[in-house]
Amino acid sequence: MNEANQILDSIGFLPEQAAEIDPVLDFTDDEAFVAVKLPAAKAKTISGRIAIVTSRRRIIPWNEKGFLENDIFPATGCPILIEPRWSAASLRAYQTGAEPPASAEVFQSVRSYLQKYLGFRQPAQYDLAALWIMGSYLKPLCKAAF
Repeated sequence: MNEANQILDSIGFLPEQAAEIDPVLDFTDDEAFVAVKLPAAKAKTISGRIAIVTSRRRIIPWNEKGFLENDIFPATGCPILIEPRWSAASLRAYQTGAEPPASAEVFQSVRSYLQKYLGFRQPAQYDLAALWIMGSYLKPLCKAAF
């Protein structure tokens, strides 16, 4: 074995089928990936409180073993997530097959959150901002347009 092959073998390439994903929010041809801050207080490390939740209702731990076992590779380091996106109860419900919230429910939740922290003059500005935020989650689906 020549020196170049030894170097390449020591790097430990990922399997060819591994999908490189943006860990905050990304999509492959058949699955969505969203990083979530776990609402668990027992984690001993910051990355131990982060997981990737998929549209197939998988919860992938934020560690090398989780990545390799699920054929994914994060394109960036550990994401910075300010607040948990889901409660422990809602995460469990999602994983066991509960229906996701209706779009109108998500809209009202985002709008209420904005009203809590922002002071728009016109009520319609909360609507616009909430719709903009919801739409921003769809941007990765339109990679050719941006």
